[in-house]
Amino acid sequence: MAAISISDVDSALKVHYKNNPEIYQAKMVETQEIFSAAGITIMNDVEDEAPMYNLTTSDPGQPGNRGTEAPKSNVLAFANRKLKVRDAEITVKFTQQEINALYRTHLRQVREAGARGTAYDIPFQEVLFSALVDKFMHHIVTDLAWGGVYNASGTTTASIANGWETVLDAAVTATDIVAATQQFTGTALTNTNALAQFNGVNQLITDNAPVYEGMELLTYCSPSALKKYRTNYRSTYNSLPYNTEFKKNFVDDDTNRPIVAMQGLAGSDRIVTTTPGNLVIGTDALTRLGNFWTEARGRDLYFYVDGKIGFDFILPNEVWMNDL
Repeated sequence: MAAISISDVDSALKVHYKNNPEIYQAKMVETQEIFSAAGITIMNDVEDEAPMYNLTTSDPGQPGNRGTEAPKSNVLAFANRKLKVRDAEITVKFTQQEINALYRTHLRQVREAGARGTAYDIPFQEVLFSALVDKFMHHIVTDLAWGGVYNASGTTTASIANGWETVLDAAVTATDIVAATQQFTGTALTNTNALAQFNGVNQLITDNAPVYEGMELLTYCSPSALKKYRTNYRSTYNSLPYNTEFKKNFVDDDTNRPIVAMQGLAGSDRIVTTTPGNLVIGTDALTRLGNFWTEARGRDLYFYVDGKIGFDFILPNEVWMNDL
C-alpha cells in the first residue's frame, strides 16, 4: 500500500510552489478575466477601502448674454462611493490518512494512464494545490460575487463579503436605485412573462434616464433567466421562421443591449442593466506571489491562502433592475 509522509509532502509542496508559482497565479487571474470579459471593472491592490470617483455633469450650456453673467452652479459632481474589501482565506488541514488516500488515488491514475498508453505526468503536489485553488475560485464566481452576504462568523466563501445582489438590494432600500414596477411585480420569471420582465427594465431607462437609450449597456441575469427570455421571445415572434431557432442574446424592444448570463445569479430572477464597467470587484494579495504556503504539524498538513476581495458599483444612476 502506497504511503507518503506529511513532512515529505510539505517539503515537496514548498519546492513545487517556489518553482511553479505562475500556475496558481494564473488560476487567480483567469477568474478575474471571467469578470473582466463580462464588462466588470477589476481594481487590484485594494487593502481596505478604495474611493470610486466618477465625475458626473449636468447641462452646462445656455443662451449667450454678454451683458449679464448668469453662471450655472452644481454642474459638476463627484460620485464617490467606496469599495470595501474583506479578508479572505483558505485554511485547510489534511490528516496523514487523507494524504495517503489522495496519494494512492493519484498513483492509480498514473498507472491507469500508463496502461492506456497515455501520459499522466502531473505531479502530486500540483494535483493537491490545484484542487483547493480551483474550488475556491469556483465558489467566488458561483456563490460570492453576486449572492454573497458578509458574515465574519461564516464558514463558506459566500460569507466573505457582500456580493452585487446584496449591495444592489441595499441601494434600492436606500432609494439610490429605483427598481422596476410593472405588471409582474414580485412574480417569478417564467417562459411566458420573461420578455415583458426584460422590457420592463428597459422601460425604466426610457422613463427615468432617456439619455442612456442610445448608449452601450449590459444586462446581467442567470442562465435560466436567459433561457426563459429566449423561449418567450420565440413563442412571441414565431411568425418569422428564424425566430424559432435564433438564440436571442440581446434585449428586444428597440434596443441592442447584450444579455450576459452569470453563473453567480443561478437560481435568481434578478435582471440588472448597467453601463460597462459600473460593477466593480476589488482584490488585494489574491494574485500576488507568496500568499500560498503550507505547514506540517505532527501528523497533519495545513494549507493556507490569504487575500482580500469585495464587490460594489460606481454610479447608482447607471443601474436599472427588476423588483424580484
